[in-house]
Amino acid sequence: MPYQDPPFASPRLKKVRFRLLLTVAFVIGMVFASLPWELWFSQWSHKHIAKFVAELITRTGDALMIAPLLALFVEIAAQQELLGTFVHDISIHIIGYLLPSELRECILGYLSTPFVRTKWFVEYRIVEWPGKPGFYELITLMQYELENRSASSRTYTFFFQVPKSWFPTVGQARVAHVGAWQNKTPIFDFNEAQLAAQVQTRGDFFDFKREIEIPRKPHGVYRFIAESVECYPDGFSAPFTTGVPVLETTVRVLYPKNQLKIDLELSLGGQTPLTKYEIQGGTEWIINSPMLPGQSFFTRWKKIEPANNTSVNVEAAGGASGNAVEADGSAPQQPASG
Repeated sequence: MPYQDPPFASPRLKKVRFRLLLTVAFVIGMVFASLPWELWFSQWSHKHIAKFVAELITRTGDALMIAPLLALFVEIAAQQELLGTFVHDISIHIIGYLLPSELRECILGYLSTPFVRTKWFVEYRIVEWPGKPGFYELITLMQYELENRSASSRTYTFFFQVPKSWFPTVGQARVAHVGAWQNKTPIFDFNEAQLAAQVQTRGDFFDFKREIEIPRKPHGVYRFIAESVECYPDGFSAPFTTGVPVLETTVRVLYPKNQLKIDLELSLGGQTPLTKYEIQGGTEWIINSPMLPGQSFFTRWKKIEPANNTSVNVEAAGGASGNAVEADGSAPQQPASG
């Protein structure tokens, strides 16, 4: 009956016994591999058998020396992997350990998210709606690059949402273009005509959703683009909410500077680094601080009134707030005035 460790044997005792066996095997292997077996068996009458037995013993010695070394390497690698897994699993719990458990659960999602936007670019083009004084066409272009920071392949849900027009008698809102590329290879690329069968209507919104499998790094550059067209009055606010962490955000607004005044507000709070540039035909902002899922920036347009004009525009009367575009599955936002 083979030997079995008693039930009270400690893991440390088992490890010591295992390493002792490896040492004994290595020593026996050295003996087998180093002794002159061919010389000892040279007196045998069957030369071929003697040579075979001598070579078999020598190779057995080689195997007995190699096996403990392999076992040692495997044990070290397993310990390092176990340590890495332990550090990975425990680190998100160590951060903020003084906080209540309910709050830690909320923060856990931010710390374990697999996807990160390295660059996020949003451009608004505001032009007068033909034949409709006081209304403007808002053309939105969004593009960003995405990384999978996890250790395995993950499914990313590309989500683009546009609210239905607040002024359907003036102009209809629509999704004009969506696309995704890996490096320069298109994953999907739909124009407005092709999107007729792709966009879903959900309540007061037009939604486009597509799941993409993104491998672990290095995986090249994954780039996403979406465009929409909407109709708004000359005073309104358009929020844009991120569904994944963002490292750097650029917002560019092209508009008639002699007709509209524009401002950019952040929901991040604090002293967020924000760089503003006046460019030809518009204004550009760079948000140098990272953005977390659920955080937004608000772009506000307001008509420039003549100095002697006392009329009240739409913004001053209560504010029209549009839900211009939301991306990555973030929950729809209600108008700021509500």
